[in-house]
Amino acid sequence: FGIDTIRALTDDGCRPVAVIHKSQVLFGAAGTEEQLFPFISSIEIEELSRFIPELRKAGIRMAVTDSVIRKLHRGFSMRYIGYVVSERLNRTFQIYEMLEVYSESEKDARRKTDKKFQEGIQMFYQNDFYLARNRFSSVLKACPEDGIARWYLFTCEAMLNTKDAGDIRHDLFADI
Repeated sequence: FGIDTIRALTDDGCRPVAVIHKSQVLFGAAGTEEQLFPFISSIEIEELSRFIPELRKAGIRMAVTDSVIRKLHRGFSMRYIGYVVSERLNRTFQIYEMLEVYSESEKDARRKTDKKFQEGIQMFYQNDFYLARNRFSSVLKACPEDGIARWYLFTCEAMLNTKDAGDIRHDLFADI
């Protein structure tokens, strides 16, 4: 349902972003017989929603967290794109991009470049920003609309131009 919804919205010219996460929630209803207010609350989902503008800017249409990956049945195309950190919750969320929401050509381009993309992420995590930059550059040549690869490329550039690496953060959308 989510994949079909994202595709339909995209076909209509919208730029939706969906982040799917499995979490404990608090839900209920408050009020009186005359006026009732249903509510649902999840600190984890609230924290993840902070990253939606950055995901939208990077062109991600649908992302799922590691908690969802464990529950998904096989048959979905996805790729690991990194992790985000919630300092408020002292928790890390692994983020995967669902490729099913893209056109066949976009999906194929991301699948074909995934090996180089994953190598680039590993090099990025090992602070080898020069080689990581080369991998992400190669990914962008084959798939120019890959915004996450572009984010990594620019972040690698920033790290290469930094004199004092200090405490290097490797999480997605971290302030460098």
